[in-house]
Amino acid sequence: NFFRTPQMRHLSWLLGGDFNRAPDRLESDLMTEHLERLVTIIAPTEPTQIGGGILDYGVIVDRAPYSQRVEALRNPQLASDHYPVAFLARRC
Repeated sequence: NFFRTPQMRHLSWLLGGDFNRAPDRLESDLMTEHLERLVTIIAPTEPTQIGGGILDYGVIVDRAPYSQRVEALRNPQLASDHYPVAFLARRC
């Protein structure tokens, strides 16, 4: 696994996109791989797809201290078949 190699383990990163699965399902899949303690999923509370469902969200690896201050917000004004998601840092 790429992210388990010694040279990659110390890195923190955020990946945002269309995961084609609900955040709960991704979290369950990460538990199967024993990666859940390394990951924070940041998802909006409103559907991100026109047909419903939250499929667009972010994943922060390494539970970096800043991950607790990041929130995901859906932008309802711009859309194709998915609404864009903005990731914003809340103030301390």
